Amino acid sequence: MTLSLPLLTQEKRKGAGDIEDSALAFQVRKRSGTENHIVAAFPAPFKMSVSAGTTRIITMEGNLNSSFDMDQRDPNNLNNHIQVQWSDVIGEPESIRSNDCIWNCSYKCYRGTKNCCYQSITLIFAPLVAFCMGLQFACLAFQHIWCYVPCIRCLKINCSVVRDVITIILQALCAPWIETCGHCLSRIKVRYQRISDLQQEEDLLTV
Repeated sequence: MTLSLPLLTQEKRKGAGDIEDSALAFQVRKRSGTENHIVAAFPAPFKMSVSAGTTRIITMEGNLNSSFDMDQRDPNNLNNHIQVQWSDVIGEPESIRSNDCIWNCSYKCYRGTKNCCYQSITLIFAPLVAFCMGLQFACLAFQHIWCYVPCIRCLKINCSVVRDVITIILQALCAPWIETCGHCLSRIKVRYQRISDLQQEEDLLTV
């Protein structure tokens, strides 16, 4: 059984680095005799789950911390394979090198062209592509939520009856025969005996 506890109390703590003043906090209390001891306190919002002697604290971000981040734009590492830095594309070995001025100029041309071209393409096409992807994933979510999952649930409910019927038939008709065959075959004994390497080939008798 899992128990989800609501927000317990509102307290003010001074000098605490993790909980600010007048912050909502969860208090995990441990009963010892007649006194209650606070063993942990967590800033809201959290959800506490207590089950079979174990306690779990789960962060519930909700609307406070959105998944949109201006600084970390790939938190799930979706495009780690796209390595387009200068050092990922161009590299001169020790045996042959260009002039420092040419190398520096080439680096600036590459970086400027790449950034300007990418900014221009995203300025023109990124909002349109984002609009189309929003429609696509909205339709996909609608299909899964309102069509696929209910159909799968309905199929599971209907197939459970067929499964029970087939199980009863197999247990009534096939199970006795299989148990009998297994009982007969279990009495077969196989013995492995190694023929001595010292015996001559003509002395062997093969049946």
